[in-house]
Amino acid sequence: MALPTFTDDPLQARITLVKAVHLNELRRWIDELRVRFTLGAYTWTDATLVPGATWFTLAGANAMAKEDYFWLRSVGAWPKDYYGNFHVAGEANLRGYYNGTFAFKRILATNLELQLPFPLPVSRKTSRMLDRRLSIFYDAGRIYDERPLEGLSPDVRGTFDENMFDNFLTDFGVSVSLWKITAEFPIYVSDPQLVGGGEKWDFRWTVGFTRLF
Repeated sequence: MALPTFTDDPLQARITLVKAVHLNELRRWIDELRVRFTLGAYTWTDATLVPGATWFTLAGANAMAKEDYFWLRSVGAWPKDYYGNFHVAGEANLRGYYNGTFAFKRILATNLELQLPFPLPVSRKTSRMLDRRLSIFYDAGRIYDERPLEGLSPDVRGTFDENMFDNFLTDFGVSVSLWKITAEFPIYVSDPQLVGGGEKWDFRWTVGFTRLF
């Protein structure tokens, strides 16, 4: 039996980006080995992985987008307990749920922002350079997966009930941008039990270099 050939061989830790083709090739080799030993091909949950279209994250861009920032992929460069607080805008972008590692196949979401006056005692030139913005935001999303727990990691899957995702999830907060830095404070989330508990109205924060609008 000929040895398989793989894309990006060998994979290099912290350098090679994970791609759907890597998983598809690994699956194919596993199936070939199973058939060789008369076990039959394996039945995969998703028979074919579609790059960038299989899962949508709830709180923002997925983990692969975060890998673009070296301090997030370098051990010790960013506090592990605050990994979720670094926000990269994207996908469903329900900012209040940054503390949960949720991914789903079907999400309907909307994001609204209302920009407010943000006066600063600086010159007009400095004001343009700072590109300052102050706004309030509201995010809402609805999960339409038949198996909403499927995308959760096995170690946390047992702590949630599928009924938790039956209703619209919402959040509300304040966003402040100066220069390239955006700090967001989702002070309200409709379902705090999904992100570690706490009260619906509570102090929460994220920081990042991207914004939705």
